[in-house]
Amino acid sequence: MPSATPSSKSKKIQISKSDTVQFLGALEHLQATLDTQPANLLIVDDDERFRHSLIQLLGLLDYNCLSASSGKEALALLEKHHIDLLILDLLMPVMDGHRLMELVRSRNHDAAIIVISGVTTWTSAIKAMRDGADNFFRKPYSPDEVLASINKSLEKRERRKKIERQLVRQQVSDQLHRFIVNKSPDFIYMLNAQGQFEFINDQVEVLLGYSREELLGNHFNSLLVDSTITEKLIFNKHLQKNKTVTVEVQFNKNLNRIVENQEPITVELTVMGVYYRSVSNGRKVFLGTYGVARDISKRKSIEAQICYQAYHDQLTGLPNRTLFNDRLDVAIPGSGSFSY
Repeated sequence: MPSATPSSKSKKIQISKSDTVQFLGALEHLQATLDTQPANLLIVDDDERFRHSLIQLLGLLDYNCLSASSGKEALALLEKHHIDLLILDLLMPVMDGHRLMELVRSRNHDAAIIVISGVTTWTSAIKAMRDGADNFFRKPYSPDEVLASINKSLEKRERRKKIERQLVRQQVSDQLHRFIVNKSPDFIYMLNAQGQFEFINDQVEVLLGYSREELLGNHFNSLLVDSTITEKLIFNKHLQKNKTVTVEVQFNKNLNRIVENQEPITVELTVMGVYYRSVSNGRKVFLGTYGVARDISKRKSIEAQICYQAYHDQLTGLPNRTLFNDRLDVAIPGSGSFSY
């Protein structure tokens, strides 16, 4: 005879959504747990012999079975344990099966419900189905029919739960992608076909001192030191999908917020045209521009410093022989390097 006590796997798994990455990991763990553990069934009936015989029958199929002799006891077990399916009688003292089903649904318990009862009226059967029961059997019941109904209810419930978990997974995945984009050290944006910002990650505030709200809806030219490059490269509608163009540009900073180092920053800008295919004629339609801007101001500063040191004396700061020879070659092409 199988034990009527709950296994450790039957306990509810609590997941907090406060941390996106942690929640995604917990969801993976929950999926693995649900895929391996047998279903948990709760039998609610005031007839002890009925509960005992049904537990024996269900134990042959490796179901974990709990039992309760009253509606009150059943509610207490539902609060403590993860229950997949509830098998109950309608005729019980104090709290009948109809009232129990109402309370189960009002408390958001998602267990499937099958009624096995001595009630013979169609009114009770119809009410039970309206209250959320998957099936209704009269006592004495046919074991084969009940087992088939249990299997069908559990399969239906599992399909529904998989869809729900997939939706949650998709939401968490979207949050995770947004988290990755916003934590990127690069300035990432999306422009519409008119060149206005439609998406901006959080890095723009670190690099330029602008909040996303200040730039959304504004034209891309508002950031550029030299806006003449815009039509040539940034919004070039000949940019093909999956083809990128990289160019160095300078962005203006928000002088109202950034006090130190107010000079424009130099960025390596990688842009890609975004298209969608028209349903009417199948042609590609320009949707906008996706761009990634990487701050290379420090790299440009180091390059300038290296260049200065190559053409100047490090002690006096005066131009050295290398710079003299370079200027001589410019002034007199083919003259060669001057030597002592």
